[in-house]
Amino acid sequence: MNGVELAYAGAAEQARLVRSGEVSAREVAEAALAQIERLDPRLNAFRTVLDVQALAEADRVRPGGEGPLLGVPVAIKDDTDVAGEVTTWGTGAAGPPAREDSPLVARLRDAGAIVVGKTNVPELDLWAFTESKTHGKTRNPWDPSRTPGGSSGGSAVAAATGMCGVGHGTDGTGSGRNPAAWCGLVGLKTQRGRIPARTGASGWHQMVVHAALGRRVADVAAFLDATGGAGFGAAANQPPARLRVAMTLKVPPGISAKVGDDQRAAVHRAAEALRALGHDVQERDPSWPRSLYYAIDVRYLHGVSEDAATLPDPDRLEPRTRRAARLGRPLGALVGWSRRVERRAAAALDELHREADVLLFPGSVQGPPEVGQFDGRGAVYTLQKDTANVAFQPPWNLVGRPALMLPAGLDADGLPLAVQLGGRVLDEATLLSLAAELAPHLGWDAPRPPFDAVPEAAFT
Repeated sequence: MNGVELAYAGAAEQARLVRSGEVSAREVAEAALAQIERLDPRLNAFRTVLDVQALAEADRVRPGGEGPLLGVPVAIKDDTDVAGEVTTWGTGAAGPPAREDSPLVARLRDAGAIVVGKTNVPELDLWAFTESKTHGKTRNPWDPSRTPGGSSGGSAVAAATGMCGVGHGTDGTGSGRNPAAWCGLVGLKTQRGRIPARTGASGWHQMVVHAALGRRVADVAAFLDATGGAGFGAAANQPPARLRVAMTLKVPPGISAKVGDDQRAAVHRAAEALRALGHDVQERDPSWPRSLYYAIDVRYLHGVSEDAATLPDPDRLEPRTRRAARLGRPLGALVGWSRRVERRAAAALDELHREADVLLFPGSVQGPPEVGQFDGRGAVYTLQKDTANVAFQPPWNLVGRPALMLPAGLDADGLPLAVQLGGRVLDEATLLSLAAELAPHLGWDAPRPPFDAVPEAAFT
């Protein structure tokens, strides 16, 4: 297996190869670092690369060891502490280097993972595109004129291009699933509390959770085995019993968005594939409360205001970020009301789950926008238009339940399509099991993005 093939093998296979002694952890790390050296100048996935440290860590890994991520290169989103590195949040207003690893990074290291670097985010994780004045624009490897999404866009690009075996993300209003959808990845938003580690500065009043981004279902399952408890890899290797699946294409209330034709067709193809696999699929729409998105915006914007207040030099934030923080300051008084809306939203899902085990719905409602589309735009305009692209994702952050993004072929422009699966409380295992069974039937076999065929001028 050459270096490029090893880089694209993904976390689960890389760990197996290291455990068996077929390859060394150093070989895996060198393969990932070679991809970073070759590709990242064009794609800008990484804010910093820890090459010397990663190779030293890899040299300490011995064949036959244990751990679901033994010898696997992992990219850490730059909103999570890695000892000795600044956590920048995509801004120039950040503080000193972190004194120690976050609990999540410590768990990854305990599971054998090798941290190869920290990946770019939009300022304060605010947007569904990964661009900042401080750290530049991150580009989609399927079309470098497009965004990879955000806010975990850097980790998504790294995972999609073999710069890491699996990418770490966080997901506050779809921030992990959105870039997974636009980069052709499996993206798992975990159950609130599944990974008992701090997420973000304020956590946006419990909406932000950790996420995993990988080229295959087995890769994100291995990440969850490492950070959230055992048994998820086994679930991904075991087809589920016959399930009842509720399918919806109805945009949640409070957001102006239209599901694109390609995205709608992807959901219908997934439904037909599930039926062919023996599952019962029926169209059913959740009875979301009408105030759903108002409750989400309360926590999102007030959380941003709290995050901005923690920075040592908030005056250095971009004007659009400062405006979003100002919008959020007075909303703290409404957080209690937002929690009441959350309970109504959870009750709506509970009602649906009396007749269905899993919910099937669109990924993003359209393909990724062009890089720079929101340059010079204000906070309100960006919030409205940006959120519309990910309309089906934030409700799962409000209720705190698991959701999984699954690649589902290509659209008319040759860009990745995706569908989502939403699950019951604490039931990531069913999502992983069903996703692994469904994935081969959606016309997607973890292909490599075609960036090598793209002219260099497209990256400027």
